[in-house]
Amino acid sequence: MNDYTPSVESLIQHFLERSDYRPLKQHELARAMKIAGSARSEFRHALYRMEREGKVVRLRKNRWSLPDTRRHLTGELRVNAQGFGFVTPETPGVGDVFIPEEKIGASLDGDRVMISIESALPKGGKTPGPLADRSKVSGQILRVLERRR
Repeated sequence: MNDYTPSVESLIQHFLERSDYRPLKQHELARAMKIAGSARSEFRHALYRMEREGKVVRLRKNRWSLPDTRRHLTGELRVNAQGFGFVTPETPGVGDVFIPEEKIGASLDGDRVMISIESALPKGGKTPGPLADRSKVSGQILRVLERRR
């Protein structure tokens, strides 16, 4: 006999992975998943926890979706004394992403952040400072997922 009950997080993950899924607001998502009123609190907490972990993203107009892994990454920010930084993605095999000073926002050195890939630097283009050859891709910080302690 199988007594396995999937977690709310795994149910959300599987629902958002469906090929016919379109981003929905929180209450629309709960309704579409047939989450009963008594379980809505647990659902809401799981959704926000998944957002903090970078497993889901909140889009414009508070609609929820999986992160676009081609355009969004999570990782640790390292800020240079000159003000620019690099994010080392958690995704294996992905190189560091250059973050210009004006795209760092309120993020601090060591924060776990979600970034948006904006562009590849022009061929032969240089990033400032001593770390110039470390990255060929630039991005911007979307949100801080976790502050360094």
